[in-house]
Amino acid sequence: MKPFRRNFFGQPIPHAVEMVIVGRYAEIAPHDFSESPITDQHEHALIFHVSLEQAATLNLPSVMDTSEPSGQGRGFDRLAHIAGKLADAKLGLARRDATWRGLDGWQDRQCAIFALFSPDAPVADQIAAQTPPGVDLTGVPVLAVPVWQFTAKERAAIADMLPFIP
Repeated sequence: MKPFRRNFFGQPIPHAVEMVIVGRYAEIAPHDFSESPITDQHEHALIFHVSLEQAATLNLPSVMDTSEPSGQGRGFDRLAHIAGKLADAKLGLARRDATWRGLDGWQDRQCAIFALFSPDAPVADQIAAQTPPGVDLTGVPVLAVPVWQFTAKERAAIADMLPFIP
């Protein structure tokens, strides 16, 4: 084992990597869209509901973690990051023309994201209320994220970002 570095007073300096605990960035939850969304989660947990049919092809962890996401920021910030990445991918920018954007391959991962504003209404009803007329969602994965635990300011900003339909 490597000896600890010591500060000016002779006290050991712990390794920074050993002090950081990182929780899950987001959680994908298979859910029956005819029911109300999951409500027993931490206020900063980011839960994406996906229909049981679409979740059948996914390789998800055996246990869903809806506890406080250690080492992660607010759920709103993580949701805004994901929505921004999807919006960039929707633009279809060539990599050489967008040197200031991350080159992480999000162009192939399009999905629709809808906000769930009520913990009592069924997920399918909330998605139907936000879907513009004539839009067919059968060709893309549909994710629904609860936003009722966000602050009023964050919910107002969500109204500008979501629904995201590719």
